[in-house]
Order: sequence, then structure tokens, then C-alpha cells
Amino acid sequence: MRRFAFTLIALLTLGDPGYAGAQQYPWERLPATPSLPKPEQSGIAAVNDYRTQHGKDAVVGRVGSAAQDCALHNGSGCTGGWAETEVPKLDGAAAVQKILPFAHLLNDMKDFQIGWAYDPGAKMYYFAIVRND
Repeated sequence: MRRFAFTLIALLTLGDPGYAGAQQYPWERLPATPSLPKPEQSGIAAVNDYRTQHGKDAVVGRVGSAAQDCALHNGSGCTGGWAETEVPKLDGAAAVQKILPFAHLLNDMKDFQIGWAYDPGAKMYYFAIVRND
């Protein structure tokens, strides 16, 4: 009988949503993800427009995890040919214009990835491009 009473009390305590172990702290809740950019806003078209305007072939671009991680960590830990910047709104063309001096977009490359991250505290979008040379 004692074992049954102890088990019942344990189940009621652990099953209670108000139990401290089940509590979610404010820093554990992420803000809602803003909508992802449309392909024409993402920056892929802007990169290829820039390349073709300067006599280079367009290359395959896609949203990729390496570029998203690069954007999320503000360039920290990025490898290979990459560039990162921040813009106040989701505008791939504006982001590409900002990285032109150091992104080496006219280099020969096989393909590239782009990635976005949003910082709600700064109200800024972080944009990164990673080249696969």
C-alpha cells in the first residue's frame, strides 16, 4: 500500500504542468521566425545579375545550411570563400551590394549558398554567402 501511495504521489507531482522541471524559461523560447525571402529577394538573382553584367556566367545558387550558420553566427566559424553583412530589411539585392567589395563574386566558382538570420534585439537581418570555388 505504501508503494502504491508513493507512486501515485510521484506521478501526480511529475505530471503537474506547474512542476518546476517542466517550466520553460523566457530565454528558452525563440521568437517566431520571420517569413523567408522569396527567390527574387533572397540574393541569388542579385549575385547572378552582377556576374552576368560583368561578363561572367551565372552559377547555381541555393539557400544552404553553411551560409545560414555563417549568417547566424555573424561570420564566426565560416570557412572557405564567404562574406557576411547585415541589412535592416529582407532585401537580397541590398545585401549583395554591401558585400561586393569583399565577396569576390566574379571569381570562378562552381556554385554558392546564401543564408539569412534575424536578430530581433537589433532588428537586423544577417546575410551570408558562401562560395564553392
